[in-house]
Amino acid sequence: MQRLLIQSTGNYLYGVSQGQLDRDSASLFATATYNVSRLMPYNEGYKKGGDYPGQQLIDAGRIAEAASLVHTMKGNARLQLLAELGNYYLHRPGSEPSDLEEAGKFMQQLLQDSQSKGDNFWLLQSYWLLGALYADLGDIAKSQPYFSQAVSLCRKSGDKRALVRALIYQANGLPVGTPRKETDFQEALKIARENKWGMLEYNIMHHTILEHFRTNPSVVEQEMMDALALEKKIGFLHHQYSYTNISYMHGLRGDAIQGVRYADLAVQAMEATKDTVFSTVICMRLSQMYNNADEIAMSHLWNDRALSIPTDKRNADIMV
Repeated sequence: MQRLLIQSTGNYLYGVSQGQLDRDSASLFATATYNVSRLMPYNEGYKKGGDYPGQQLIDAGRIAEAASLVHTMKGNARLQLLAELGNYYLHRPGSEPSDLEEAGKFMQQLLQDSQSKGDNFWLLQSYWLLGALYADLGDIAKSQPYFSQAVSLCRKSGDKRALVRALIYQANGLPVGTPRKETDFQEALKIARENKWGMLEYNIMHHTILEHFRTNPSVVEQEMMDALALEKKIGFLHHQYSYTNISYMHGLRGDAIQGVRYADLAVQAMEATKDTVFSTVICMRLSQMYNNADEIAMSHLWNDRALSIPTDKRNADIMV
């Protein structure tokens, strides 16, 4: 559930920043806010529990020291460190070409090691990482074969949970509006629902919402409502992000009354969880919705409340 909170927080910040932050910077802010490893948003496929020295060094920014451990560590610890170093350079905010080159070196080493050991678990991770690397470089011709190999490996092994992730990665590596993207998402969604994997289903729904926002906007509001219902079902309590997004959709349609309603529910959810990371932004949303409804006094009240919230390291860089 903690990983879901980190991902939801990062996604929300990325959205409200409107291009002022890249997605990796938003994720880094989220991990720093909740004092967890900067790698948490990216290592779900292989992080199985205990930490190890390499991760601690990466989180401390001592990358050269972490890289030097590759030559001394063995077994799964070495393979995981290669994956973590690849992820670090791939998702380093404001990545330079040299960062992606470094990422590729660690990923290729992971690929070679997993192939030589006949370790399909780490081979799968290497396919996902290399696919993501070339997708980030905009080279679909190179990225999709890695994603396709990952899907084939999962189908052959019968690991349906891994197959769901493989389909998500393959879909996200395709351009917006590509027909196969929808096909992959729908297959992943079907498997998750058949197996009652609520967290995975929720994850997929957010990917499809982002896709449909650009390709099929008429279905997005209902999909947001469905995602809200599912997050309540799985016990995720931080509903303020869903409520704020739904309020935004009503604002786009000119429905000021419903815009106010959901913006107010976002404030209530924030207060219920005492998760006030985005309190300024959420209060400003309610102020804006009241303004759209021509309730100027209430708009001023919530605007003043937003401006009166003290800034600290958790919200100092947030822009409405």
